Amino acid sequence: MPTITRTYDIICFGDEVPGILALVCAAREYYRQTKQYPQTLLLLKGNSKLGIGGHLVRGGLSYLDRSTVPPAIRQSRNLDTFGDPPAIYKEFLQRAGVALIALDPVKADSALRAMLQEVRADIISDIEIKSVIKEGQKITAIELTKGETYAGKQFIDCTVNAELAQAAGVKKLKGFETFGLPDSELAVTLVFETHGLSIERLKT
Repeated sequence: MPTITRTYDIICFGDEVPGILALVCAAREYYRQTKQYPQTLLLLKGNSKLGIGGHLVRGGLSYLDRSTVPPAIRQSRNLDTFGDPPAIYKEFLQRAGVALIALDPVKADSALRAMLQEVRADIISDIEIKSVIKEGQKITAIELTKGETYAGKQFIDCTVNAELAQAAGVKKLKGFETFGLPDSELAVTLVFETHGLSIERLKT
């Protein structure tokens, strides 16, 4: 077994926004209960100098995919356009200067870095997993190709493709395999909603 380089309470693998916010929430709650921050680590394959925040930041995506709540439901429940998102997400939007859906990747990076810094999280980027060390079905450490091994009590996989889970040997289902449709996939691309355009006009 590789020598442990350092042990953390929580390790987040991948830097998509939900994972970072989960790490921040967990660290804040730990602090609320114990009056000290847990040892936390953000591990990412990408280059942190190009920004933290996954595809939203390094991919330069300048909008958020936020689903609107139908007007009738908004009115009956007194909700905003996008409903009532969790407080941590509202905080991220406010810190990143998001009014509705427009996102400045540079501001998003700054907001996420500030939130991580406040909970004293370490950040290590440009990494590759060599192996995942487990006790039974439980992940206990991640060995990197550079030779370091980071042990953790809790792990968050926040990659688009569940890379930590796959490295740990979790079976990845294809397509809509849970519905018996392994050869079917949902295309993910930009979708623009149009209003008042006929099919013929749209084709033109």
